[in-house]
Amino acid sequence: MHLRRDVIHSFAFTFQSPSITQLKMNIISIITIFLSIFKFSSSSKILAIFPSGTKSHDLFTSRIAEELHSRGHNLTILTVYPELYPGMNTIYLKENQEFWLKFRKDMVAYRGKSSAWERLYHLSDYGYYMAKSTLINKQVQELMKSNQTFDLILLEEYFNEAFLGFAHIFKSPIVMIRIYISQATNPTKVGCYDSPSVVPSVHSKFTDEMSFWERVENTLISWFEMFVVSHIQIKQQEILYNEFFSDPKPSIKDLMKNISIVLQNTHPSTSYVQPKSPNLIEIGGLHISKERKPLPKEISEILDSEENGLIYFALGGNVDFSQFSEEKKSALLESLKRTNHTVFLKIKGVQMKRTGNILINDWFPQNDILAHPKTKVFITHGGIQSTYEAVYHAVPILGIPIYADQPHNVAFAVRKGMGILLDYEDITEKSVDHALTTILENSSFKEKAKAISKIHHDRQNTPLETAVYWIEYAIRRKGAAHLKITGIDMGFIQYHSLDVMALLMLGLTLFTFILYKVFIIICSSCFIRKNKIE
Repeated sequence: MHLRRDVIHSFAFTFQSPSITQLKMNIISIITIFLSIFKFSSSSKILAIFPSGTKSHDLFTSRIAEELHSRGHNLTILTVYPELYPGMNTIYLKENQEFWLKFRKDMVAYRGKSSAWERLYHLSDYGYYMAKSTLINKQVQELMKSNQTFDLILLEEYFNEAFLGFAHIFKSPIVMIRIYISQATNPTKVGCYDSPSVVPSVHSKFTDEMSFWERVENTLISWFEMFVVSHIQIKQQEILYNEFFSDPKPSIKDLMKNISIVLQNTHPSTSYVQPKSPNLIEIGGLHISKERKPLPKEISEILDSEENGLIYFALGGNVDFSQFSEEKKSALLESLKRTNHTVFLKIKGVQMKRTGNILINDWFPQNDILAHPKTKVFITHGGIQSTYEAVYHAVPILGIPIYADQPHNVAFAVRKGMGILLDYEDITEKSVDHALTTILENSSFKEKAKAISKIHHDRQNTPLETAVYWIEYAIRRKGAAHLKITGIDMGFIQYHSLDVMALLMLGLTLFTFILYKVFIIICSSCFIRKNKIE
C-alpha cells in the first residue's frame, strides 16, 4: 500500500486536541483520511506486452511502466530488456532479441535501396516471426494458461495483431502504444482514414506539400499499405491467432475494433497533422526526461574548452557507422576532420579514443549532449526518438536516413527548415562539406529549430502525464467504447461516401439524359411545325 506523507502527517495531527468538538472533527478527518488512503493506494493489474526487440522502443515504454509502477499498479511485462523494468514482474523474450539482431542486419543491408512496397512486405514478415517467437515462449505459454486476471492489456503495436488475443483470454480492455507510425491500421483500429492528398505515407519521402504526381504516388502507396495490412499482415497474424488462442473466440478484426485507446508517438512539432478520432491520443516525445544528468568528466572538459561548438554524430541503436561502406566512412571522416568543430562520433565496440578533432566512443549520453548549448549539429539516421530529442533541444539535423520511417522523419525536418537531407548513396567528401557548411553557417536552421522546439514544449500536460491519465481512464471506465466513431464499422467505400457519390452521379447523369431527350423532342416538334407552316 502506498501512503502519501501528507496523509500520514494529517492522521497524526487529528489526535492533538482533546475537546469534544474537536473530537467530532477528528472522527470526520479520520474517515476522510482513510478514504484518501484507499483512493491513492488502489492498484490495478496490467499486462504489458513490449516484444519488438528494438531498445529505443523499450526506452519509450519503460517510462510509462515506471510511472504506472510508482503509482502503485502491478505490472507483468513481456520484454526483451527486463533490466529496463526494475522491481516489476518480467518475462524475458530471449528469442525475440536473437531474431531482432538478425532482422537489424537485414535492415542495414537494404540501406534505403528498397522501395516502399518491399519495405511493407519486409516489416509484415518481421511482425509475423516476432509474434510467433513470443507466443512459443514457455513462460508466455504458462501465462496464457494461468487463471490470472488483468484490469488492462498494454500492447506496443508493431505488426503484431495476434497479441490482441490476450485481451480475449483475460477479458480485459486494451490500450495500444504506437511508437512506429503506420497510418494503414487507423481504419480498423480507430475508425478514421488519413487523406493521402495531404498526409504523406510514412513509407514515402513526400511532405504535406505534394505535386499532382506525388499525390498520385502517395495515394497508391497508402492504398497498397492498406492492402498489405488487410490481406497479408492481418492474414499472417490470423494464422498465429488461430494456432495459439483456443476457440471459441472472436475474429481478430472484431478484437481490433475493441481497442479502447491508441497512444501515438506523434506531435505537430515532429509529424504532419492528421485526422484523429477521440481515442487516438498523441504522446510524442514521451521518452525524453526533463532531468539533466552531469556529463562524464572527460566529455564535460572537452565541451567546456570547445570554442566553435560540437558536431554530434550518432545513428541510433539499430544502425552503426561501422556498417557503412569504406568509401562512405572515408568521405564522412575526411570532411569532419576539416571542420573547426569538435566531433563526437558513436561507433559500437570502440572504447573512447581521440583522433584530431574527432572523439570516438561506443556510447554517449545523447540527450544530455543535445541539451548542451555548444551542440551545433546532430548528424543522425532520423529515427523518431532521435528526431524528438533534436526538436526538444532545438538542434538542427543533418539526416542520413537508412530504413523504415527514417526518410519520412528527415523529410519532415527538411520541410520545416531545421534539417538537411544527405542521402546515403550521395555521400562524398564534396556533398558532406557542402551540407555541413550550409547548416553551420546559415543561422536560419537554428532559428527554425528553436521555433519548432517552442511548439513541442507548449502543452497543457507532459506526454507522460497524458499517457498515464488515459491508461488509468481506460481502467476506470473498463474500456472507452464511447470514444469510438462509427467509421470503425464501415468499409472504405461507405466511409468516403463513394456509394452516395455514385448514386448522385447516376442521378445527375439520368437527369441530364432526360433533359437532353426533352430538348431533342422540343427541337423536333419545332422543326416539324415549321415545315408544316412552310
